[in-house]
Amino acid sequence: PKGIGALGIRSRIPLEPVLHGGGQERDRRSGTENVAGAVGLARALELAEAERADAAERVSGMRDDLISGVLERVPNARLTGHPEHRLPGTASFTFSGVNGETVLLELERRGIVTSSGSACAAGSEEASHVLLALGIDHDEARTAVRVTLGQGATGSVAPVVDAIEAAVAAVGSGV
Repeated sequence: PKGIGALGIRSRIPLEPVLHGGGQERDRRSGTENVAGAVGLARALELAEAERADAAERVSGMRDDLISGVLERVPNARLTGHPEHRLPGTASFTFSGVNGETVLLELERRGIVTSSGSACAAGSEEASHVLLALGIDHDEARTAVRVTLGQGATGSVAPVVDAIEAAVAAVGSGV
């Protein structure tokens, strides 16, 4: 719900209040607590937790289909990171010989929105420091494309695999 949030901190961590006065929550906040918002947040967390395992299983299956499709159909595609121990909806690839940002633009033209790195590095022309830390060559890291499937994703990933295959081919051929 709007107007409510949660922050977990250790008791020894010094935290300056944003608003002073009132003395609530060990002088960490002022004003009357938003009880209705807190109840709404608790219920939202209950619902999210109840759906988490099923959603993770469904999205993991879709992610695995995406990974196998891309690796089978796109020449020079390489999965980055561990093949099994990864987030349910995330797959990151490098595509030797093409610029990752150019592939992103081609995918967007085809209606598929992807990324070349972390959200905190969006818009950066630099290679992902995470991929470099994994030992991936600088030039290879600049070919990276990350696909994220949302928790609510359903259906087949075949259109996404088709678009990635076509985008890499188009960029690689200079079309």
